[in-house]
Amino acid sequence: MSGNKTSPRQKMINMMYLVLTAMLALNVSAEILRAFFLMEQSIEKTGQNMDAKNGEIMMAFQKQMETQPDLTREYYRKAKQVKKLSEDFNLYVENLKNLLIEQTGGRTLDDSGNPAELVGRDDIEKHANFLINEGKGKELKEKINQTRLAMLDLLKPEERKNILSDLIAEDYGEQAWESFHFEHSPLAAVVAMMGKLQNDNKNTTYDVLYALFKNIGGSPIPIDKIEAAIVPKSSYVMSGDKFQADIYLTAYSTRQANEVYINGERFLAEDGKINYTVPSGTVGQHDVKGEIWVREADSLRKYPFQTTYNVFKGGANISVENTKQLFIDAPNPLTITVPGVAPSNVKAELVGDGILERTGQDTYNAKVRKSGKIKIRVSAKDDFGNWSVMNAEEFRARHIPPAQVKLGSLEDGKSYPVNVIKLQRLMVANLGELVIKGLEMRVQSMDVLIVDKRNNVVGSFTNNGPALNGSVQTALQGIRPGYKVIFSNIKVDKYKDRVFSCTVTAR
Repeated sequence: MSGNKTSPRQKMINMMYLVLTAMLALNVSAEILRAFFLMEQSIEKTGQNMDAKNGEIMMAFQKQMETQPDLTREYYRKAKQVKKLSEDFNLYVENLKNLLIEQTGGRTLDDSGNPAELVGRDDIEKHANFLINEGKGKELKEKINQTRLAMLDLLKPEERKNILSDLIAEDYGEQAWESFHFEHSPLAAVVAMMGKLQNDNKNTTYDVLYALFKNIGGSPIPIDKIEAAIVPKSSYVMSGDKFQADIYLTAYSTRQANEVYINGERFLAEDGKINYTVPSGTVGQHDVKGEIWVREADSLRKYPFQTTYNVFKGGANISVENTKQLFIDAPNPLTITVPGVAPSNVKAELVGDGILERTGQDTYNAKVRKSGKIKIRVSAKDDFGNWSVMNAEEFRARHIPPAQVKLGSLEDGKSYPVNVIKLQRLMVANLGELVIKGLEMRVQSMDVLIVDKRNNVVGSFTNNGPALNGSVQTALQGIRPGYKVIFSNIKVDKYKDRVFSCTVTAR
């Protein structure tokens, strides 16, 4: 990575990794293993920022294709090649990392049920055998160097000199690169190391994309969309209280002061936004409309915005943590509060086929048994011991949507490199982008069929559990481009009368 593009955060992460690795020679204590986990989290967050930067450059290329297609086309083609090389490398390392984690027991769960530290974080044998004795570490080293060289080959010779990439794997004298990094390191250090490799790849990707973009001129991250935004502190306001909102122009330089007109009244933005405060007014819905005036070169542009807020005299707030629906045979956490009333004086009930369990001062879990309409009724007790209904909100109960099954991170119906498919060891079931807090799924069994490119059956197996058994893994090692791996009759524990399927093709 170019020296002037390495953030202080990334420099710190690189230094932490070197220091922590050196400390392993003294003692692999719980504190050091914990430090590797914290570093792994920091590396992951840094990687997300890098993904955003690389995405912005690709969007800039697309914008230039709209205005300067002839000048941009060749460099955009190369940029897409860089993006493909980068994605293939990250997928390869991610699958390798997940396989090591799976072989050592997965991850523990934190207090909120999210994956946390590695179960086998202090293990130094299983990954060493896999990466060194079985040659996967040497294969990774070759993948690192091949990816870097392939990216640099897309640049002009004079441009390559400015790319000081960290995506490089070289032996240390007589000691092989893979032996130096993996032979005596605990799993926690190896997983953090692989995250660092992914970030090195993303940094190199940015440098190469930046160098390509400079050939067509302009800023690598242009502002191609400007919108006015209004963000209320709350869309509901108690009678006698005030409505508050932040109004600002997104993707806008705060160095320029803009005029803002709200319901006909003029305001001046400071640091790109204003704080808008008015009395709540009468009970009911109120509209807020306006414009932000922006001077662009010699012209004046107006960006409109609009929102509404509601004024009410008091009542109960019912917030569903998953979605606005309740799911059968799944956790349905809710937060129920009555402003100005202590939780001990609040009572919530489920009206319909189900029950509502209290899990905390203002948290509940709704258990519903069949589809249809469900009502949550909230009452509050006054100082005289009388109960009054504060709110009764209606919800719709439904069955859990069909699961999405994947071979590791490989999606149904898509093709992947042969080596990527060979690395897979687990069939995963989830709801895709829909997240139901507290709901976990597990594959119970499946049938596996492997056919060659002429649709001749190469192997047929039955597999219990989500992990691929030894026979299936052995068969996968023999697949070639054009082969299909068909998983059928997949049974998932959360679905009694439904089965799923997943097919991946080798290329």
